[in-house]
Amino acid sequence: QTLVENQGDQSENFNLTVGYNNETIQTLQITSLPPHQVYTLTLVWNTTEVSVGNYTLKAWAPPVPGEIDLADNQHVDGEIQILTPIIPNIAILDVTPN
Repeated sequence: QTLVENQGDQSENFNLTVGYNNETIQTLQITSLPPHQVYTLTLVWNTTEVSVGNYTLKAWAPPVPGEIDLADNQHVDGEIQILTPIIPNIAILDVTPN
């Protein structure tokens, strides 16, 4: 889940990107976020094609016109670990009709 707040005094349009290391998971266009309002992005990340390993998650937004405070336009949320999936080993040994 990612929260983004419009700290300005007018509605803003911008792109919000969530990613890991140097890869993008999703970019979402935020349209007309009112002043002092918070937008919540809930992201479901399909890691099927992601290699096993440790990754750093982050969210970022480019500056909007006239923005002065750029220090909070990126948030790094720590490290996650992608593990090898456990694949069940199931065998059907017999089928008996009733």
